[in-house]
Amino acid sequence: MRHRWRVYVEDLLDHIDRTLAARPYFPCVLLVHTDVRRLETEGEQLALRAGWDQLAISRALTEALIDAPVARRSTLASIALDGALAQRRPGPILCSDLALLFEPLLALDPLALLRQWSRSVPVVACWPGAWTGTDLTYAVPEHAHYRLWSATQLCSGCIIRL
Repeated sequence: MRHRWRVYVEDLLDHIDRTLAARPYFPCVLLVHTDVRRLETEGEQLALRAGWDQLAISRALTEALIDAPVARRSTLASIALDGALAQRRPGPILCSDLALLFEPLLALDPLALLRQWSRSVPVVACWPGAWTGTDLTYAVPEHAHYRLWSATQLCSGCIIRL
């Protein structure tokens, strides 16, 4: 089992390296799975193996927004994370724990933010949801914050179902 995992990780890292080396317009790779625990565990293992920096997005957002007025939180969220990611150049950086990006009160577009951030530092993100080959979803349809994107603007190799 351990040997299979090592081969799997190496294959994933090779795919991600090739994808980012091709210099897509948005150097943003999404690791997609509905099982959040599995997604976060596998993302962390990949980051450790590859030597990538990691950023727990919800934790960083909480620290940045804890004392912010509600009306300014959307703007401050984007600014805070822009700064946190810029400090980790040249990347790639693993972005995990994305849940707070989907909070309706913040009125953010998580996919647009990840694409935007990837223009300054390559991003590999643990996306809790599903990829059908044409549609990207956040969560499962029964979830209160379920969302669907039909056009991701990411390259064909940039979305990986785990």
